[in-house]
Amino acid sequence: MLLAVGVIGFGIWMSAHHDVCRKSLTLPVLGLGGVIFIVSIVGFLGAWKNNSILLWIYLIMLCLILVAILVFTVLAFIVTNNSSGHSVNGQRYNHLSYCL
Repeated sequence: MLLAVGVIGFGIWMSAHHDVCRKSLTLPVLGLGGVIFIVSIVGFLGAWKNNSILLWIYLIMLCLILVAILVFTVLAFIVTNNSSGHSVNGQRYNHLSYCL
């Protein structure tokens, strides 16, 4: 829950700036904070009331979030890798191209 409050606070801070990049990321950051907050509330209520249905919902939602983070990370590495998918004649192997 504290992480969600921090993310929501960061989204509010981003909305106060007049940079185009920060303005465009405000809504997704606030949405991410809201999703994290809802997931943590479901887990908290399931543990507090000893409700197994809420705990199962929490477990499934947390698993889906972890899979989404894994997919996003893999796609981010694929998109940002400069040397994948094409070759340039006459250029040697660049060992620094794999650093992000």
